[in-house]
Amino acid sequence: MSAAHRSQGLAARVGNRSKAADDGVLPLINVVFLVLIFLMIAATVTTPAPFRVEPPTAAAEPEWQAAGQRVAVGADGDIALAGARVTPAQLIRQLDREGQAAEAAAGQGAGVLLHADARAEAGAIIRLVRQLEQAGLGPVRVQLQPAGH
Repeated sequence: MSAAHRSQGLAARVGNRSKAADDGVLPLINVVFLVLIFLMIAATVTTPAPFRVEPPTAAAEPEWQAAGQRVAVGADGDIALAGARVTPAQLIRQLDREGQAAEAAAGQGAGVLLHADARAEAGAIIRLVRQLEQAGLGPVRVQLQPAGH
């Protein structure tokens, strides 16, 4: 057997071996990408408030609260929507532009979820809830933190 013939046979065997090793990696890559896509779809992305918010605690375990437009209210009464500080009037205009009022009237909207600080003045929270509901942006829910968390 000539040297050229032996090297071709060796190259063919090495080529087959590396192809077989690659065949086992491809399904693993596919699974990793599928898991990544699932996590991207299943994850909820929320914009953090521009100030610190510690929700009030509840004596009982609060019920799961449906997603809605998340509005943050700070201890000093500041209001934020999508990470930007707004006034109550700006908040209502912006939520109305996004179609929240029409969806709520049709029974399709998730309403508004207030993420209020426990140190915020209760009167200010109640006034904001009334303003939102009068503008047709309800139901308005207040996020609570279970006791001991």
